[in-house]
Amino acid sequence: MSKYSKKCQEFLQGNITVLEAVAYYYIKTGKLANRSWKNFFKMIGEDEIYEEDLGELARKVMRERILEDAPNLRLCILSDVIDNKSIDQSFKDICKMIESKYIDYQDFQFWFTRFSSGNWDLDQKTFSDLPVDIIGEIVKYLDLSSQMRLRKVSRGLQDIVFQVKSSVVVAIGYKRWNGNIINNAIVYYEKFRNCIRHDLLLDSASAIPFFLKNPRLHLKYFGWEIESQPLANNGLIELLNSLNHPIEITELRMVHMTKNAMIALLKATKPGTLQKITVSADWAHQTVVNQFVKMDQWKQAKKVTIDGICIDFPLHFHHFHHFESFVISAHSITIDDLLNMRKVFSNKTSFKHCSIKTKNMPPMNVIKKQLRLSNHHKEDRKFSGRWNISFSKDFLEFRIDTNGVSVDRKCTETN
Repeated sequence: MSKYSKKCQEFLQGNITVLEAVAYYYIKTGKLANRSWKNFFKMIGEDEIYEEDLGELARKVMRERILEDAPNLRLCILSDVIDNKSIDQSFKDICKMIESKYIDYQDFQFWFTRFSSGNWDLDQKTFSDLPVDIIGEIVKYLDLSSQMRLRKVSRGLQDIVFQVKSSVVVAIGYKRWNGNIINNAIVYYEKFRNCIRHDLLLDSASAIPFFLKNPRLHLKYFGWEIESQPLANNGLIELLNSLNHPIEITELRMVHMTKNAMIALLKATKPGTLQKITVSADWAHQTVVNQFVKMDQWKQAKKVTIDGICIDFPLHFHHFHHFESFVISAHSITIDDLLNMRKVFSNKTSFKHCSIKTKNMPPMNVIKKQLRLSNHHKEDRKFSGRWNISFSKDFLEFRIDTNGVSVDRKCTETN
């Protein structure tokens, strides 16, 4: 038996489609096969070759090509699917055909299942080939640190990341701890319950803008504790002014910020989504409340806590009527203020709690007499009593001590 020449082998390996065409023609015209092969080898300059040698050469070249070229293997799998072979039988037959036991079964199973479902597409899609909505679904399940890295890959991926609706908790701090200045952003990702830390000032170009510039990002909590650092506060104001969308924040905490930074941050939040406002301000920023009360964000919030600022209670109390609860400090509380509180809170079913710190109040015996409270209880310098609301099962519980007054609306059925 003669052996095929190097010339023939090189030609077939470089022109595999020719061999495929001849093989197909051989199958379709079996009676003329011998002449077809002879004519084929005359064309490539091969004088003599036997059919046995040709078969050996064809098997060798085709085995190599199937192993090297994934679509060829997939065609074999697809053929078996069309012939209704079982997956085990197909895997066994193909391994036998190419004389190899090193086919990746998981990959084989993927394609067999895919073809069996009716999808006969031989192309294997890469991540970039996926539809935008599918990529969006994948990105949605990434944690924030992964999303932040992904958005740097391309503008398209950045747009996709910004389209993903996510809920996070962000606390940004700049304060002293054990004599050292800690300057970072702590992010709590609700879905995965993990934290990442980023240097605030040095990494402000990536960390903070990621949270504030993303129109689809919902901040469950956003806390800014900067102790009036001009660089950080001015940078924040500049960033907020550059936004073309409101920031969706549920709970906002502003601690020791400059007055202008607090106003800019509250103004940048989306009205209606902001539920709770917490402010801890310096005495020098007493007038910031005058600006807050004019904003829709303030008017639509449900809870507020203000520390470090003393409110002119008679002047500002009507700005607190809509809150479910509020905690403030006041210069003073008069009997008229207490009577007004009793009236307002009795008529407002959504009211739950208020606490007002003050050192200037009428004597307790005067309060007790004027408010006409029932169920009195007095202990040392503390006094409590109940005001029953007409035509309601609810009542107001007043608690008064030397530090101020608190009021809770309660229901008799739960007490």
